[in-house]
Formats: sequence, structure tokens, C-alpha cells
Amino acid sequence: MVKKSNYCVIDTETTGLDSEPLAEVIEVAFQILSCNDLSVIAKFESLIKPKNIDLNGPIPKWALGAFRVNNISIEELKLAPSAEEVCEKIIGILKAAKKPIVVAQNSAFDMEMLNRLFDACGYKFNKYIWRPVIDLYAISHLLWVYDAGMPNLKLGTIAEKMDIKVENSHRAMDDVIVTANIFKKFMLFFKDKGNEISDVKIVGNVKPSVSEYLCPKCNGGLRARMAKNGKYAGQSFFGCSNFPHCKFLCSPVQVIQYKGK
Repeated sequence: MVKKSNYCVIDTETTGLDSEPLAEVIEVAFQILSCNDLSVIAKFESLIKPKNIDLNGPIPKWALGAFRVNNISIEELKLAPSAEEVCEKIIGILKAAKKPIVVAQNSAFDMEMLNRLFDACGYKFNKYIWRPVIDLYAISHLLWVYDAGMPNLKLGTIAEKMDIKVENSHRAMDDVIVTANIFKKFMLFFKDKGNEISDVKIVGNVKPSVSEYLCPKCNGGLRARMAKNGKYAGQSFFGCSNFPHCKFLCSPVQVIQYKGK
């Protein structure tokens, strides 16, 4: 069951990909949705003055691609508040929301960048939210991975599939509004199907636990486990409790279809 908590639909704009060690958040926006009716009870958006870019010099080559996408100007960033100021404001809102459940599109990226932002300011983002995170990309993958009419699972493509209007993509609050509308439709969809949307979660940092899912091969219980070695080390998956006699396994995205009756 989903923890009775509010939701924090969040998005970031950054100076680069999370694989770039100097990349950082330069815009963050979120809406807090009520756990009762999904109405917006708080919202926040702000640019953030970067620490790893000289705002009086040329944009570094590693950051050029991101700036072309988000269209945030250097002049805007010169007037932006510091990362410390923004983190303190975010913490205040998250505290008031009583550790909301984070909702995001491709949440692994946003969580990595938010953790990076808070760590640099001496805070821990995870302290103020409820884990794990609800990832709309994962849910979309579950629903449409075999849909030939879905060229990709980008936010705009998902919104079009669900008849949701996109005003201005690649700015944080605009993407938050679209993400929130998608999330609300998913909530209705899963409610109609008798499932919990929390059954689809971000893969990273999920602690192993017993699950109420049945193996499609032998009807044994599927248990959440975490890979210890190899290229998938640290990632979670579901494996049959009858291992090694049954070696069936699946991802957290796929497991919802095996929920017991």
C-alpha cells in the first residue's frame, strides 16, 4: 500500500548529464499534491546560481548541449539565488508537507542531481522525502513497451498519448505541470485496475523485501533482491523464492503484472 502521504512532483534543469561530474542543478520546480484529492497545496520554482561555471566567461563545452535545450541564459543565472538559499527554502516546504513521496519522469536523473545539489550545501535530500520514488518513466515502460505507436517514452510523447497539453517543455515548472497531469491520470488508471501505483518504483537504492507477487512459472513467491556483483550491482530485481529450482526473475517495472489475486 502507498504510505498515506502527500506527493512532490518535481523536475530539474541542469548544466549537463549526471555522468558529467561538474554538472549541477540550475533550476528546480515542484508541486506538492494532496494525498486526499491530488490538488496542489504548495508549489515552488527557482533558478539556482551555478558553482561550477564562471558566469563571466564562455559556457564550457560540456555544458553547451544542456543550455541549448533548457534555454536558460547566463544573465538569468547571474541574478539567481545561491544553491544554499534555494535548498533552505525547499527544505522548509518539504518539512511542511511531512516527507512527501517524490514523483518524477526518469526519476533516477533528478534524484542524482538533487542529491548532488543538497550534498554540496551540507544537506541530505533523502532526509526530507519518503522513499522509494514513483517513476513515471517506469510506469510508461510497463504500459507501452510493446506499443508500436510509441516511438519513445519522453515526457512529451507520453503526454500526447494521454491527451495532455504541453505548453513549454524543458523548463522545470512547465514539465512539472505536465508530469503532475500524467501522474493524476495514472492514479485513476491503476485505481480502476485494482493496483497501487507504488508497485512501480525507481530501481536505485531499493532495499530487498518480501513481495506479494507470484512466479508465472512455478507459482512460487517473487521476492525483491539486489544484485551484488557485475554490471547490475546495486540494482534491484525480483526472483523466484524457489531458486535454484526455478530461476525466473524480472525487473521492478515488470513485476506488477505478477501480483497475486
